[in-house]
Amino acid sequence: CHSGAGLAHVACLVRQAEMSVKEFQEWGTGHGITKWERCFDCGHEFHGAVRLALGWACWKMYASEHETFYGRSGRGMRLTEVAMMVLSDALRNCQQFDDALRVHEAILTGYRARGRVAGEWAIQLKLPKIYSGLGNHAKALELRRENWERIQNCPHIDRMVPLMIRAAGELSTSLIDNHLFEEAKTRLRELDTLCRRELGPDTESLAYDYRWQLIRLYLLDPSSTPDEVRKAVALGEEMIQRLRKKYGSAHPGTKKRQEVLDIVRKRQSYLEERREGAGNHVQA
Repeated sequence: CHSGAGLAHVACLVRQAEMSVKEFQEWGTGHGITKWERCFDCGHEFHGAVRLALGWACWKMYASEHETFYGRSGRGMRLTEVAMMVLSDALRNCQQFDDALRVHEAILTGYRARGRVAGEWAIQLKLPKIYSGLGNHAKALELRRENWERIQNCPHIDRMVPLMIRAAGELSTSLIDNHLFEEAKTRLRELDTLCRRELGPDTESLAYDYRWQLIRLYLLDPSSTPDEVRKAVALGEEMIQRLRKKYGSAHPGTKKRQEVLDIVRKRQSYLEERREGAGNHVQA
């Protein structure tokens, strides 16, 4: 645990999560189902083998709770459906995308049979990440365009700023994945404006959504200039420092972004060497 609290048995984490859900069901207090996904000592989500083990344990514990609703309202999502979402997110987190897709589709089938439009949309927001993980970037882009349009047409859009920022960042991701770089630049400018207007210039959303996508754009776009790649390196170095401080160097998210930063640095060196070579050729 990055908090320094030490290690814990998975069985102990399962018991803590079980009691948290029970407290939420009976009294409406506590962390509820999120205890299956997040460490509340350090505040970060579980990852890797621990996340997967907890996901399967959650599903096993509540798989038979078909008639029990989550929470005290007696309506909305059933407890077994919530557990299936925990399992699907754990499978996706561990890059088991085929299994994650099957679980998501099972949840969707249940929602559609009951006419639960809100629940169906919640699942729809998660599906693009699975398709992206499977390498089907075109399908992920299609779904993210649909999600963005749906948010824009929502009558209560003023209450959905965090969701808008998330959706704009994810749409930018898919545009870059599909090499639609010019449209991605437009979306990233919109995301920058949205973050600064709604959240201020120094925010987590701006740092981790806008800046990360900007780095990927400058890396993958063949028309990126040396100055743009240099900017990507500077942004990447700043991001890595934040991630190491918040999550530690061993966290998968930190490692992944460090790998991308190393690639961007190599491209920067290549572009600078090519520019120097061109300059020497002109002088000759």
